[in-house]
Amino acid sequence: LSEFGVRFPKNRIHQTVRSIEGLLKVSRAAKEKFTPTALQSLPRCDDPQQCAIIKSLDQMASAAYLTDPNLMPLVLLKSITLTRKNGVTSFAPVSFVVLGLIMSSVLGQVEDGRACAEGAIAMARKPENQVAECRVLQVSHGLIFHYSQPYKDSKEPLLRSYTIGMAAGNTDCAIWSMYFYLDICWYTGSKLDAMDQDLATYTRMAKDFRQTKHSDAFALLWQLVLNLRGMSKNPLLLVGDAFNEAEALPRYKTTNDGMFVAMCYRSKMYAAVYFGDFELGARIAADNLQSHMSFCSGQIGFLPFIFFASFSCYIAASRNTTTMPFAENKELRLARRYRRVLEKWVKKGNPNCAHYVALLDAERALRKARRQRKVAGFDIAVQHYQNAIRLAARRGLIQDQALANERLADYWSERGDVENANHHFEQAIRLYEEWNADGKVEMLRKRRQNEWKPPVEIEVEVME
Repeated sequence: LSEFGVRFPKNRIHQTVRSIEGLLKVSRAAKEKFTPTALQSLPRCDDPQQCAIIKSLDQMASAAYLTDPNLMPLVLLKSITLTRKNGVTSFAPVSFVVLGLIMSSVLGQVEDGRACAEGAIAMARKPENQVAECRVLQVSHGLIFHYSQPYKDSKEPLLRSYTIGMAAGNTDCAIWSMYFYLDICWYTGSKLDAMDQDLATYTRMAKDFRQTKHSDAFALLWQLVLNLRGMSKNPLLLVGDAFNEAEALPRYKTTNDGMFVAMCYRSKMYAAVYFGDFELGARIAADNLQSHMSFCSGQIGFLPFIFFASFSCYIAASRNTTTMPFAENKELRLARRYRRVLEKWVKKGNPNCAHYVALLDAERALRKARRQRKVAGFDIAVQHYQNAIRLAARRGLIQDQALANERLADYWSERGDVENANHHFEQAIRLYEEWNADGKVEMLRKRRQNEWKPPVEIEVEVME
């Protein structure tokens, strides 16, 4: 590349400074110059030398992402500058969609990032450009649009990405699109028995295509599904027919695969919350925030992880009876820090986080009411729980409805209101059953036998 006049600073500090300067400059121009109309109006590049340079930059970007992330923004910015100067190549849409990813997940500029992604989709929508369209749809709907649109709206485009990717022979991108599709199915409350079958199918398919990372990702999610269905010896461990964390985690750490380490702990967090070990959830939250920020900030699962982390920390702090207050304060600091992240995204218009914030507000209000011993505070907590249930119901998120009902049942049981406790407990069981989470349902029924016995029928003798 240097022989063609394309050079990069060798000093890491200079790389960082140039990256920041370039991204800020590009972000200011995004709303006007990177819209679908503007990008479609760019001429086609007919210079074979420039096409070869941009192709080399595209390949270099993938390598930089895996080996030298500091260099990746510079590679991307070079590709975009040359595209605007010399015209569009088949690799240009991918550069613009990756720019949209950086703007959304790193810079927090959701609208500008979405504009770049939509422009990239418009550029790639050509019969001769199916490989680029597959990649653009995968990044847009798997890593960008979940910040600004409901999860379910990305299902159909991801299936299209999978279909055209397999038809074009781009199995790497196509299989990732299917993984993102099933990941969305998880977060939107799809039936776990259907997910079990799909994940088994695509885990085997990824292995047949020798796509090891893909098969590991499918297997990790599959094992979490099996745990919730009651098909593992210990539901808190991701060990079973699909996956073995005792073997996989050391392998990920040895190869410095930070993304998969983060994904593994995220799944362990979900298992900890659903099976009631909030202290374990809080420990995972404390140890894994930075890795998630570094490796998973664009993923669909990033904000749900933030919710489960805050949720675990609030409950663990409430249960903490230690005489050393600093331990409780640490959990509360984490809970508040994670909650602020979600609140920021709600204010930016993210439609997938409102019920998360409502449920966290309930836990926060409940803890405050316990400390102040005010009846009005408990009423506020109940209102937040009910709001979380309504918001989750509107989006058809049965697993989140179930979780909110379960926590509200715990609250009423603590207050000695058996009737309300049993009502919300039954609602939680019904919703978990609808989700096909048989292992969770069995755990709750055992709890009910031990803790929440229904009211005893009173026999009344009628006197004639």
